[in-house]
Amino acid sequence: MPSHSEGQPDIVIEDLIALELKLGLSKKERDRAIGQCAGYSRQWLTLLVVIGAPLTKTKRLIELLEDKDLQQIEVWTVEVDIEEELDD
Repeated sequence: MPSHSEGQPDIVIEDLIALELKLGLSKKERDRAIGQCAGYSRQWLTLLVVIGAPLTKTKRLIELLEDKDLQQIEVWTVEVDIEEELDD
């Protein structure tokens, strides 16, 4: 799998697209994701896929990316009730 001096994305497609996946979104994970994706976006089209995070946290993530002039990083959300899924 291709890697970068900034690390290795969770998924790389055709050495063109990097996907970074985050389950939930604590402040620590959010800040880490921003740093990871900022590095990846220098080499790949970068998509950050956030799974099971409240909409307010996802909106804040997008605001922070814009504040840091990283709006080229696309954020996709997958709405899932993580606790409910874990109970099954």
